[in-house]
Amino acid sequence: MQKILNEGGEAFNLYVRRRRLESAYEELMNPVYFRESISEVCFRWGFNDSAYFSRVFKSHFGIAPSQHRDNWKRHDASCSRGNVTASHESL
Repeated sequence: MQKILNEGGEAFNLYVRRRRLESAYEELMNPVYFRESISEVCFRWGFNDSAYFSRVFKSHFGIAPSQHRDNWKRHDASCSRGNVTASHESL
């Protein structure tokens, strides 16, 4: 598998880190996990240091994990109240 990834231009360890980050990103958007701390999410996805997780998350996605979660909490609350933005009205 490492050879295949290397041929594709991505080292195996970077592939694994990227996939873990993507999973954490998705979980931080999920209302089921809103009560859990960001540290709990990062540890669940195999990161042993929450500061390191925050740095690589922000580097990869361009936003801190706390900001990402806050954005989705506001979005979820807005949708729960029935508020629809103009962009959703056109759908």
